Amino acid sequence: QSPKILNQGEKLWGTGISINTNKEFINEFPIALLSDLSIYTRYGLSERSENGFKISFSLPFLLTSYHYKYLLLQTAPVKSMKKPLLVSGDLGLSIGLVSSGSPAVGFHPTLLFGREDFYGGVSTNLIFPFPYLSSRIFAGASMGNDKWKFNPEISYDTFSILHGQTTIPKMIVAGFSIQRIFGE
Repeated sequence: QSPKILNQGEKLWGTGISINTNKEFINEFPIALLSDLSIYTRYGLSERSENGFKISFSLPFLLTSYHYKYLLLQTAPVKSMKKPLLVSGDLGLSIGLVSSGSPAVGFHPTLLFGREDFYGGVSTNLIFPFPYLSSRIFAGASMGNDKWKFNPEISYDTFSILHGQTTIPKMIVAGFSIQRIFGE
């Protein structure tokens, strides 16, 4: 997702898929090729904020999450740059199930920066009661018109086991989403 906030009253529906490229991890867990499959909706609350819901199958979790995104900074466009620079914060809270059937609660703040069409970000994801902390750095693009968007994205993901050594490999994840925006 880009750092752009939806206009007040705009609605967005989308779906996305991400593929894991770590061969070692895929060889050990073949289903790990699919890193994430999700469907989501967002709604513009004001000129600076939006909220949304997402259902996501992110190995090994099935999560339902609520997101609140707020525009922290927007520069005025300059002559050489037709679109303004944006900085947004996205706070996500999720509940769900692990493949074993155990409940999970997640907290995942994200900082997004760039323009509406090219952007980057950093995020972290802490899921309770599991001792994992994942972090990612990502870059993406948003292509399309006022109603349809195609968003390819690539990220570098790391996983840490809190209070111990990391055993889960670092990985590069490539993905894309398709979005439909509906007017006010």
